[in-house]
Amino acid sequence: MKILFCISLMVWCATTTFAQPRPEVSPFFGYQYGGKHDLSEGEINISSAPDYGVIISFPVKETPGLRAEIYYSRQETELHYQESSFQPMTKLFSMASNYFLAGGAYEEDLGTFTPVGLLAVGVAYLDPQDPGYVGEWFLSACLGFGFKTYFSERVGLRVQGRLLAPIQISDGTVWCTSGSGCYIELTAGTIILQADVTAGLVIVL
Repeated sequence: MKILFCISLMVWCATTTFAQPRPEVSPFFGYQYGGKHDLSEGEINISSAPDYGVIISFPVKETPGLRAEIYYSRQETELHYQESSFQPMTKLFSMASNYFLAGGAYEEDLGTFTPVGLLAVGVAYLDPQDPGYVGEWFLSACLGFGFKTYFSERVGLRVQGRLLAPIQISDGTVWCTSGSGCYIELTAGTIILQADVTAGLVIVL
């Protein structure tokens, strides 16, 4: 009887342990759609290109289904300028688009399929690869939806789409050169909308 009780207790403990949410790391790869913004004269356009990054996710013990998450993503792209709709796009420079975000994700466990909704804020660093230009920091916000599915207790797949929004906080010029001045002026509250669709492994720690 004692042996049966001990076995039952061990099974219960193991089941309870694996049922508890654990920290996760999710490296991902995807495609980011570049944004554009109308200026007083012409428009700027960030080219669409692949992106990659990582998500670090921690369960919030007090709230089942809620997770605190940290995001980093990077895209190698180009910035173009078009003076008018009748003129061709002119490449200004190659650029790396970096997002550093922190926020929360809510997920609903439906068995093998787990829908995920996420909201995060942070900063975006849009960094020209031409040493003659200065990189720019923007406030940034992110809204996304996706799903997770697990192949085992330790490994799964996460697929999601995000809406990304670098925000210019104050009036000013951006992407200035060391010798020729600044070419682009953005007003306070300017939002350059971007979006990405990504997929990657979920590694349960």
